[in-house]
Formats: sequence, C-alpha cells, structure tokens
Amino acid sequence: MNARNVPLCLWDFCSKWACVIKACTASNLYAHEARAPWEVVIGLVEFDLYEPIWYYDSGDFPEPKRFIGHWLGEATHIGQAMCCYVLPLSGIPIIRSLVQPVLGADKVTDKVKQKLQQFDVDISEKLGIGKT
Repeated sequence: MNARNVPLCLWDFCSKWACVIKACTASNLYAHEARAPWEVVIGLVEFDLYEPIWYYDSGDFPEPKRFIGHWLGEATHIGQAMCCYVLPLSGIPIIRSLVQPVLGADKVTDKVKQKLQQFDVDISEKLGIGKT
C-alpha cells in the first residue's frame, strides 16, 4: 500500500483484495508454474491495487468517454462478471466493467504523465490527504 501510495481511507479495499489473493495463492504444483489455481483457470490477476487505469463511461458525442482512475479491486457479486471498483476523479469509488491498464508506452507520454500527476493531486485534495 505504501509502495503504490494508496490513501489511508482506501486501505479497506486493499484488505479485501489481500483476502482474495490469499484465497487464491499458488500451490507448489509444478504444472501451475507458481501461479494460483484461479489464475490458471480464469486469469484472475489482471490489475494490481491502486494501479492507474482507463475506465469508460457513456457520454454524448463528442464528449470524452475514457477517463483516468485507479483500480481498487474486484466488485464480486455486483453486476456482470469482471466488474471492479474504480476510484474516479470525484474521489467516490464506482463500479465499472470496462477498464484497461494505462500501458507503459502511455505512461511515458507527457500528456498522460501530466494527467496522472494532476489526478493524484486532485484526489489528495478531495480525500483530505496531507491535511492536519
């Protein structure tokens, strides 16, 4: 949580995610190549906690539909399969099924780097991080 700079008020998502991972921890079966059984079957671990992602919202043309957010974990038993919690700019977690990682090639572009930095500044303000 510290390595990804996850805000303290979002650590409950990390606790839930840690439980999911622990329940799916790899066994010592050679055939699994050190992967968890669930990962072998369905590819469970696609995102990491608080990883920057793109999520999609419906909107009227020509409004943008792709937005920066942070992945907070699976939203099990909610909506269709593969729904997840996303931290949007509002600072209030939402559930989305259309998400994709911010790829390494995108992360090095000035435009995306600036968006990610501004997003983190805005989230810190909204969540009251750094205030006494």
